[in-house]
Amino acid sequence: MTVEGSVVMKVLGAAGQDSTISNLSVIELTGKCSMDCAKPARGSSGASSLFWQEVFSALSMMLPSLYALSFAPELAARGAAFPEGIWVLTYASCVHCPFSMAYHLTNAFRGGDDQEMFRVTPFRTADLSAIHLCAIAFAWALSRGSVLFTALLALLNLHCVRLLVRDQLLGRKGSLMDACRVSYCVLAYTLPLLWRGDYRNYAGALLSFATACSLHSMGSMGIQLHGWNHGLFHVMLTPYLHFLLSSTAGAEAAGVQKGQELCLSSTMMAPLDGNISGTAAATPGQLAQTLPCGPRSEQPQGPCYGDKKFGSEP
Repeated sequence: MTVEGSVVMKVLGAAGQDSTISNLSVIELTGKCSMDCAKPARGSSGASSLFWQEVFSALSMMLPSLYALSFAPELAARGAAFPEGIWVLTYASCVHCPFSMAYHLTNAFRGGDDQEMFRVTPFRTADLSAIHLCAIAFAWALSRGSVLFTALLALLNLHCVRLLVRDQLLGRKGSLMDACRVSYCVLAYTLPLLWRGDYRNYAGALLSFATACSLHSMGSMGIQLHGWNHGLFHVMLTPYLHFLLSSTAGAEAAGVQKGQELCLSSTMMAPLDGNISGTAAATPGQLAQTLPCGPRSEQPQGPCYGDKKFGSEP
C-alpha cells in the first residue's frame, strides 16, 4: 500500500469513530500527502539544484593554475632571485586543482540541495588536506628554501590534516574551524614576505585573500549569491597567486631586465670617443668593451644590477 493510501485508511478509520471528521478533511489531508510525496527526497538520485554553481566552482579552480603555468616561465627567465620557488608554487597549485574539482563536481552530481551533505563527503576532506600539503610547499618557496621555516609549517599543516582525517573517520561534519585553520596557515606561510620587506606583494596577496574569504563567507553573513560565491572565491585566488609568484621572483627579476635595457640604450646613443659630434659607428668589439651590462656572474657589481642606483659612479 502507498503512503497516500495508508494515510487515507487511517483518516477514514478515525472518521468512523469520530463523526466530527468530515469527508472534506479527508480530501484535504489526502491532497497534502500527495504534494509532499511528489517532492524528491534530499540525497536522492539526480543532479543537485546547485548544479551549475558547483560546475562553476570546479572550473574556476583551474584559473590560478593556468595563470601560473603561463606566467612562471617568463618570470623564472628574467633573473629571478629564487626560480625554484616559482616552479614549486606553480606545480603545487596544479596538484591541488584536481582535488578541488573532484569535490565540486561530486557536489554537482549529488542528488538534492542539502549543503549539509557537502560537509561530510570524503572529497571535502581530500580537498582541504591537499590545501594544507600545498601550504608546506608554499612555505618552502616563499621562504626561499628555509629548512627551519618549512619544517615548522609542516608540523602545523600536518596537524590540521590529522584533524580533518579524524573528523572524517568519526563521521563528524565539517565546520567553520576547518576554514579558519586554512586561513591561519596562509597567514603563517606568507610571513617571509614581511621578513624581507616585500610589503607591496604582501599587501596585494593579503588583500586578494581577504576579498576571496569575504566572497566565501557571504552566505553566512546573510548575503545570498545562490551558490555562485564559492566560484568567485576561486577567481580571486588568481591575483593572490600572482603576488606570491612575484615575491618569490624578487625585485631583481624586473630590475635587472630594466637596468640592462637602460644601459644598452645609453651606450648605443653615446659616442665611443666622447665626441658629441662624432659620426663613427661602433664596431661589435668596441661595443662589447664599453657596454657596462653583462651576465650577473661576470659583473657582480655595477649600476645595471641594482647594487647602486642607475647613473651613480661605480
